[in-house]
Amino acid sequence: MKESDSISTIDLIKGINFLKNKDYNTEIVVAVLDTDIDIYHKDIRDKLWINSDDNTKDGIDNDKNSFIDDKNGWNFLGTIKDEKSLQFTLMEETRILRKFNEEDFFKLNQKNKIEFTYKDVKNSYDTIVKNLKEDIIFYKDIESTYSSVLDTLKKVLKKEKITLDILEKSKSSNSYIEQCIDYVKSLLEQGFPYSEIINELQYKTNSLDICMNLEYDNRLLIKESNNSKIYGSSLFGGIVDKISHGTKVAGVIASSIKTINNLKYKPLDINIMPICISGIGDPTDQDTALAIRYAVDNGAKIINLSQTKTFSICEELVADALLYAEKKDVLIVKSAGNEELNLDKKLRYPNDVDNLRKEFVNNMIVVGGSDRFVDHRILYEYTNYGKNSVDIFAPGSNISTLKPNNNYTTSTGTSYAAPIVSFVASIIRSYYPILKANEVKKIIMESGTPYDIDVEITQDDGTKKMVPFSSLSKSGKIVNAYNALVMAEKISALKDK
Repeated sequence: MKESDSISTIDLIKGINFLKNKDYNTEIVVAVLDTDIDIYHKDIRDKLWINSDDNTKDGIDNDKNSFIDDKNGWNFLGTIKDEKSLQFTLMEETRILRKFNEEDFFKLNQKNKIEFTYKDVKNSYDTIVKNLKEDIIFYKDIESTYSSVLDTLKKVLKKEKITLDILEKSKSSNSYIEQCIDYVKSLLEQGFPYSEIINELQYKTNSLDICMNLEYDNRLLIKESNNSKIYGSSLFGGIVDKISHGTKVAGVIASSIKTINNLKYKPLDINIMPICISGIGDPTDQDTALAIRYAVDNGAKIINLSQTKTFSICEELVADALLYAEKKDVLIVKSAGNEELNLDKKLRYPNDVDNLRKEFVNNMIVVGGSDRFVDHRILYEYTNYGKNSVDIFAPGSNISTLKPNNNYTTSTGTSYAAPIVSFVASIIRSYYPILKANEVKKIIMESGTPYDIDVEITQDDGTKKMVPFSSLSKSGKIVNAYNALVMAEKISALKDK
């Protein structure tokens, strides 16, 4: 990873220079709760957490933690037959509508004071289904035309495969053939080969047939162990060619470690614990809760959770897990989401607030996304925000990271802002282990860089409004690694006295 905008804008190199003569550097494990991760990527494999008590594939639960052969972590979506992972999971809307009718949901709402109504869930479900059906028609039309045009060009040009290079050299006096050449050329120039259209059509079709299916739950395919409370497997990498999100999120941390270690200072002792809880669709509350507990019980000091969903029906499971993590002094870094929403008005899950919108734990830091411009464009355009619901911002646009199969890429969204904060937190906890999770959270928030800039947000009625950037989070700041490490040094020194 080169020294990217995200590295420079948070003063990470300056922060590491501040640490270069420091001796103390304890091991820190960062658990990444996400989709399947390519643990064999050359920039991840040497930075994986290793369970020293169960690091052989012998089919025995050597450390007696109920997870067999969990050498590097756990895949809660590990499947029965193919030793892979679920690619598609139900949306939470689908789960709720499968489980409740309107009357039963009303009774549940009366009892638990849920933040949303049955109508909210049904409207969201119907909207998703409608959009997917429209997308499928759209891509089917493109596929049909694309396929026909390609067949024509292959015959006319006498080529088995049509490439951009071939089209750029091709001319025809026939107006229809010239139109065919221009059509395919335009799609290829935009990065849409025929295979990509087929993949997108299949993705939309599976999303409709599986994620939104009220009659079928593919969790039946998940492998169960002898302990009925434990399911999944220790295997990773089976579907990373289909879902790259988890690899990209872990890749932000792994790439940052590599960048710092390339400076030839004392290597950072930071390792990644992969935990798969999600596919295309929403993670279940049970998987999220069990994953948090697994991470805590196996030594993670930081948990990165770049997963957000609209509804949660078993929120208490996750709340109990968050309280457990708080008790065990584990910091949780959560992405804010990418819907341009004010989270003070519309909750997203998981979160750290109760029914009165008061924080019930002090170990979760919610991260919004900033852009690389230091002007009115400083806010990443799709980030969620909230004066009371988002703690701080971090770079979330064009972040250098990893892609499955030893590849590299850039990605955009709050999913990639969160691991930047996780990485900064891991350095703090590595060099200043005396600091507690809530203290690290406070340091990151207080040491951020403030910007006196007005930015544009979209209001509920769709109109635009200019507001101070400082009004969009609790801290009003963007994370700054150097400032955080200097503050951590001072507070740590005071605690040592």
